Amino acid sequence: MKTAHYDKRFEGPEALSPGIYENCVFNGLDFSAVGFRDFRFIECHFEACNLSNARFQNCQLQQCHFQDCKLLGLHFEEVNPLGFSIHLVACNASHCSFYQVNLQHSRFENCLFQEADFTEVQAKGLKVGNSEFQGAHFERSNLTDADFSQATGLFLDPEQNRVNGLLLQERQLAGLLLKIQTPDCPLTKKLIFEL
Repeated sequence: MKTAHYDKRFEGPEALSPGIYENCVFNGLDFSAVGFRDFRFIECHFEACNLSNARFQNCQLQQCHFQDCKLLGLHFEEVNPLGFSIHLVACNASHCSFYQVNLQHSRFENCLFQEADFTEVQAKGLKVGNSEFQGAHFERSNLTDADFSQATGLFLDPEQNRVNGLLLQERQLAGLLLKIQTPDCPLTKKLIFEL
């Protein structure tokens, strides 16, 4: 039977064992390259933690909040999709893979996603606040009604992604959607722009 932890705060070098962690706080811990196979995190907060190259095979992340964390190279496609929901704030998620991940119930604010892989993500309605996507890859992704108006460094091909109702600012067009040359282009009608 798995161990269950509720409303606990973890700040020391204590090793975690597989189990259920609900409404727990993990502060300033180094989980780099740690395996979280079969862990279940529910409404947990990770603050200033290093989770770079951690492994999340069949781990559940349900309504989890990451603040000021290093998440370099994570493979979110290995996470159990049941109830998956993350809120990233001021995190470095460069070189992460979100391949085929459902991000509809997630939020990103003030994050770095350099060279991240967003291939075939379900991101309908995703809210992205002031985040950098330099070199991030989007292909066959559903970005319908998503809000990327505060994103920078974003490049995506509207013919390779579903972008109906995607919210952008006009300034993002210069180097963003290279196939769109004028506001009269038919592809522009798929997008919504803030002026």
